[in-house]
Amino acid sequence: MQGLDAGGASAGMGALANIAGGFAGYRAARANAAYADANAQSALVDGAMASTASDNQYRAAIGNQVAAQGASGFQMGTGSALDALNQSRINEAAAAMNINRQAGLRAQIYHAQASMDRQSATQALLSGILKGASGVINQKMDYANANAGMGFGSASNAAGALQPAVSDAALGLM
Repeated sequence: MQGLDAGGASAGMGALANIAGGFAGYRAARANAAYADANAQSALVDGAMASTASDNQYRAAIGNQVAAQGASGFQMGTGSALDALNQSRINEAAAAMNINRQAGLRAQIYHAQASMDRQSATQALLSGILKGASGVINQKMDYANANAGMGFGSASNAAGALQPAVSDAALGLM
């Protein structure tokens, strides 16, 4: 009997090790998801900062453009001078939209990675639990087969370890 008890303890330890491994994989993947979420937020913040910097550069350039036009004798706010200012404003808006779009795309990629990491975390945990349960069941089957070999049931029916309350014949299984 001591060998079977040691086998049961071994199966229990193996089950716990598999569950612990699954939990460790779960925690690691959840941490990766948190980092990816943080990177997504950082990408949006970086994009907003770059967009603001771009706007400031364009505004400074437009200011210089207006000053140069006035110094050159152009009638300000009319004709080609106005067209040049309007085009500068259009370029400013386009640059800001492009920067924000790129930041949004980077954030989406990070969010997708975080989602995959969360799915991976769940799968790691479930895998560890199922491997642990499988190890215990396999140990029970080994125990049942060992009992069958000793005359406590048949080798084709591994129920020797489980002792059902109702026989197979009573259930109509034989």
